[in-house]
Amino acid sequence: MERIIAGRPSRYKNWLTGKSRLTLTYVISAIVVMSSFLFYVWCHNQVVNAGYEIGQENKVNTELFQLNKKLKLEVATLKSPQYIEGIARRDLGLTSPEPNQIIIIK
Repeated sequence: MERIIAGRPSRYKNWLTGKSRLTLTYVISAIVVMSSFLFYVWCHNQVVNAGYEIGQENKVNTELFQLNKKLKLEVATLKSPQYIEGIARRDLGLTSPEPNQIIIIK
């Protein structure tokens, strides 16, 4: 089948015959299917990685929560009157006042 361009037969024949079109259709279909599969695998990999990151962050969150509880307990201990009195007596050498040293102000 020749094409006629400007009254003359064309040198170029129709390069896509029926069999070539079918082959091209299969190749394009295969490329689309493979691209879709690779996109699915990439998405699945991203979801798995996000799951690992969430698990790691939950672990860090739990550790920080435990540290926070420990530090709150330490603050409560350091603020207790018994602890402060112990430091005053032991380290500073303070004692309770004698009855004659107490002055009541009205």
